[in-house]
Parts: sequence; C-alpha cells; structure tokens
Amino acid sequence: TVSLSETPAVVNSGIRVGTLMSKHYDPSVTAADLTIGASVFVRGRTVQLVDCDASTRQFCQTMGIPQGSPVDYPTDRFEQIQIAPKKIIDPEQARQKRANEALSAAATGKVATFMTPEEREKAKNFFEHDREVLNFYAVWDKRNFKVNYYVADGTLQVANVQTVNNGRDPNLAFIKRAKIPRGAAVHKALDTVTSPDSLHYTETDLRTGDYINILGRDFYLYGCDAFTRQYYLEKYGIEQEAVDKPLSEGDPNFIRPQLAKPPKKSNNYNQFQKHSGDVLRFAAELHKAAPEDEGRQFILCYYLGDDTATVYEFTVRNSGHPGGKVFSRAKVPGVDPSTLQVGAIVTLGGFTYFLKEVDERTQKFMETGESIDNVTESAQQLILRLRDAVNVKWSRTTEAYRHYNINKKGIGLDDLANMFRECEIKVPDKEVLMRVMDALDQDRDGVLSLQEFVDHLLKQTLSYSRMPVAQNEAAVRSYQEVREEQNRKEEADRVLKLFISKLEARRVFIVDTFRIISDRSVDGLIGVEAFKEGVQNKLGLALKPSELDALVYRFFYIPGLNDYLSRRLTLREFRKIVEA
Repeated sequence: TVSLSETPAVVNSGIRVGTLMSKHYDPSVTAADLTIGASVFVRGRTVQLVDCDASTRQFCQTMGIPQGSPVDYPTDRFEQIQIAPKKIIDPEQARQKRANEALSAAATGKVATFMTPEEREKAKNFFEHDREVLNFYAVWDKRNFKVNYYVADGTLQVANVQTVNNGRDPNLAFIKRAKIPRGAAVHKALDTVTSPDSLHYTETDLRTGDYINILGRDFYLYGCDAFTRQYYLEKYGIEQEAVDKPLSEGDPNFIRPQLAKPPKKSNNYNQFQKHSGDVLRFAAELHKAAPEDEGRQFILCYYLGDDTATVYEFTVRNSGHPGGKVFSRAKVPGVDPSTLQVGAIVTLGGFTYFLKEVDERTQKFMETGESIDNVTESAQQLILRLRDAVNVKWSRTTEAYRHYNINKKGIGLDDLANMFRECEIKVPDKEVLMRVMDALDQDRDGVLSLQEFVDHLLKQTLSYSRMPVAQNEAAVRSYQEVREEQNRKEEADRVLKLFISKLEARRVFIVDTFRIISDRSVDGLIGVEAFKEGVQNKLGLALKPSELDALVYRFFYIPGLNDYLSRRLTLREFRKIVEA
C-alpha cells in the first residue's frame, strides 16, 4: 500500500500539512520503483523522490535495492525571483542622480520628482481622467447589467440593474472593480507574476453590438450613455451607435422561465374514500443481498387510497443498520396491487426487494379483490380479540366492567363501540357491532350485565365473597378440572424458576434474545413456535418436552382463554414475567 503526506519545509508557508493521499493499494507502484531521484505517478500526480530516512535506507540495502545520495528539492519560478540577488545601488551615485534631476527640472521650469516612470504614468492618468467612467449597457442570461470602465486606472466593473420583483438580492456589484483579463478563462498558479496591461481589457475593446467575455460570461453590449459616445467620437473617431436590445427582464413581452412543478396528486376522491385505511403489507428482504446486508428485514406498505408505497426496515440490535424508513411514501411507476405478490421482485429507490410474506388482511384482499374493510371478521373473531385486549388491559374484572358501564345501567351498544375503540379494534359497521351484541346478550334486554360480561365475553367464573349464588351445573367446573389446572400451574411455576435459575446471571441476555426475535417477526410479537426455538436454540437450555410445554403454559396461558397456543406475546409482557 502507498500513502502520501505533505510536510512543507517553509515555515508559515500557508500550505496545510496533512495527508494528500490516504493509504491505498496501487498495482503500478512497487518497492523496486521507490528509489531516490525517481519519479512515481500516483493517482494522477507525479511525485519526485529526493531522500529517505535511515531505517528505509537500511531496509532497502538489505533487500538489495540500494538508495543513492539525496538530491535537492526542485525550485519554482517564484523562489528563483525571491532569492535572486538584488542590484546594489551606490548611495553616492543615487544622490548625484537626484541632484541632476533637480537641476534639469529647474532649467525647464518643471517640478522635480523622484517617482518611477510607471508611477508617473499612473499619476498622470489619475489627474487627467479621474471621474471619467465609460458606461455601457449589457445583457447576459436575459438579465440587465451596466459595464463601467474607469479610464483613470483601466479597471472594469459589472453592476446589476434591478427590475421589479425579480426575486434577487439588491446587490449593486455583480463583478467587482478590477483589471479584467482577456479570454474565456483565467488560470492561476503559485509562480504567477504580474501580467502586462496588454493581457487585460482596455477601452478600445468595448464596442456596442459586440460580445465581451468577462470571467467566462459573454455580455452583449447594446448601448452606452452620452458621455461615452462623445468620448469615443472625440478620441478615436468611433461612432458608438445603439443597437436593438435583446429580450430581457423588464421588457413587456418577456416571460420569466417557470420552474418545473411536481405533478398534481390524483383527485380520485372515490378511491380515496373507499380505500383510505387500506394498506397492503409485505415482509421483504434484499434480493441478491451483499454479505453485509444479509439478515436485514423490511416491510413494504402499499396504500390503496392514493397508490403510493413506502418501505420500512426492522431495527435489529448490533446489526450496524439503524432501521426505520428507507423509502419515503411516493408513487412508483410499475408498482401496483397486480405486481405485488409473494415471490415477486420489486425495485424502489434503487434497491431490489424480494417479497416473502404477507399479513392476513392483505392475503384476504388478494383472494377476494374487495376492500379490506369489506372483508369483515366474524362476530366470534371480534369477541376473541376483544377478550384478549380486555384481559391484557385489566387485571380485575369488576374494574373493567365499571369502566365501560358509563351510564350505570349496563353496557349498551354505544358502550360496546367505545370498548372496541379503546382496545384499538376496528369494527366495520354497526351491523357487525349488533351481531357481537346479540352473541353476548343472552337475555336480550339490550345491555350486558356483569354476569354476561364475565361469562360470555371474558369466559371467566364470577365469584362473590358474601353470598354464594346458585349456578347451573354446566358453569361449575369439577374438582378434578380445578385440581389439574392447579397442578399444571404449579409445574409451570417450577419450570419458570428453573428457567430463571439457569440464566440468573444473564437476565439481560434473555430479554435481548427475545427482543431480537420480536424485531424479526412481521407484527413485532412472539409466538409459541418462536418462543420454543428461542429457548432451545438461542438460549441453549436442555429442557424436557414436558418442561418446555409447562414453560409455554406459564408465559402464554390466560384464565378463560382456551386456545392459548395461538396467542402472541408482546415484549413488554415477556419482560414482566421474567423480571417478576
């Protein structure tokens, strides 16, 4: 590998010290090429080697590449001018020269001066042509300017001519006053010396009807003021005639160029109202991912309301990728519901994604072709979802009932709708809500009593502390069922203690492991199969099948929930059990 650092030998040279070329591999440079006096071509630069340190010289001697004597650094033109010996002037000769000039001035009636010829010429021009400015009117890029040439010192300035509502800052100078070199471009170097006046614009170069290139910009001169016209006529005999002005800002027929505007959004309000909340979600991964991108998980969302798409990345700890939004919501040509399916390859924002999974609602939409809101859940499915949400949110049944029983006369239809809203469960319409009420309201009185709330919604047994209430035989569990549930709970507690004791010193590791599992799932929840795999493979615990089932029972079972194996845990619920 090769690197190049700059170490200027001149103190206060103004050149920054540092790395010019970072460490890199160059196949054209080998150790045999690095000899004192040789030139090496690296990254477009030719570097001449003048010397090396003692350790490098000894290493090259050992490798059979002896290094020669050091050579001098090359000098540039500026250094040669600075180090050139100056002409020594004899003080006596200088005094005699000033005396002779004074005598000659007295004989001719002039004032003696000790200025150089260049200084005399500048002073003469200043006294004769001060405040004489040649004003030309010019157009560049359909903008109006004034080109001012100062006769006293031969400098040139370009000033802005402001028009109404042009949107620009009211700055007078467009190009500052200076001697302007001829030509379309100016090349500067460190050894540049003062250029003669013949390389700069003079007053003879300015003519109306011609273009003048000022620092790479072609200004068209179309007119001048009365003083400038009279000046050229008297001094050079040139008639500076006015020519037609090109179309520019401020003219009545001028049309300002309009910036390209983004296309208007679709105004299909019927589509927006019908599918405003419909989103197709696909789990995706990078197609033909590089080794450093393996394991990255994405979710592609397609919004049916306005036919836009966006991509989010799941956050995976210690993966090196921050996660979050990777493609902002926008319309993508060629991406529509007909092209989105499992196994399809989609390109968004320069990245190619492979769609590998869909959620349940998207699958139903793809099968039926109807709006996701029209693919309604059954009343029993809504009751199951509501039961899980209420059990998670409330620890005591009576507190939950008092909260939702707003009018103190039982939970009515409006209270039931409010219950679904608080649990963030969407009910398509009032007809479905009435079917849910009919399934729960067994006595058909229009409201849910506490007994109906507990028996039919939560599927629990209501017990009273003071007076026992007669229950029918179907609602009373046998002693054997109660005993089996108690034994199962005791076994689950024992396995949980065993599970915690084996990893007592690594509780944080347990939570981090299942945090990664939840991050990689589509919905961010932990299922039974993922839980078993995490315990056996990720944590490496050798549990018996019965112990593993008991551990699943301890984490996933809720009283009154029959099909607890289909339940999915949040990470917060998992941590609450582990850290209890």
